[in-house]
Amino acid sequence: MNAPAGDQLRAALSAEEIAELNELGIPVTFQPGAVIFKEGERSNHAVLIKRGHVKVVSATHADQELVLAMRGPNEVVGEMAPLDGRPRSATVVAATPVEAAIVSAEDFNTFLDAHPRVLRFLLTQIMQRLREADHGRVDLATLSVTARVAACLLELGEVEAGQDATEESAPVVVRVSQNDISAYVGATREAVAKAMGSLRRDGLIKTGYRQIRVINREALAALAQDHNTGHVK
Repeated sequence: MNAPAGDQLRAALSAEEIAELNELGIPVTFQPGAVIFKEGERSNHAVLIKRGHVKVVSATHADQELVLAMRGPNEVVGEMAPLDGRPRSATVVAATPVEAAIVSAEDFNTFLDAHPRVLRFLLTQIMQRLREADHGRVDLATLSVTARVAACLLELGEVEAGQDATEESAPVVVRVSQNDISAYVGATREAVAKAMGSLRRDGLIKTGYRQIRVINREALAALAQDHNTGHVK
């Protein structure tokens, strides 16, 4: 599993580059459920997340919400619009209270021109996300719902924790509903509920209101890689 993009950013750039990036833009805050930008709109600013988490979603032909990704601190969302000027390819919604900075296309591109290493990093991130999307399509065809839920919890836990977790300091996925998880893994809410119940009974997770604590990360990772795990469809 790749390190969270926020950690990758800190590792890839110098302290001066990160400080300058953090100074860009107009500070804004969003409450959970607030739409930061919508799929199809023609705004062209980028958004730098400083605190909190957002979910990246897209609407299906049946008007259902598909969760494409979760993004956290030190990640940039909406970075494609300032680069190509095309309409938004997805909707971004605050999943938790969010502190961010809105960076105009002009300021964003000026910064990238002055810091080509940041541009290379962003292009690498875009390519990584495309590869993850390809793997996601394979997973939908080959993994059980239980395995897909396990992989989802690991990924969201990494976004939340920002570091590898141990049993004593397990990552917590905050404000994520079963509806979000079902949209993320491409399964019905009932199938996800059944898979979550199985994971709870096996002692891999504990759940509360809109939060999930990973108890046995190693076992979850094993499930996520097992193409024949469980019988939930």
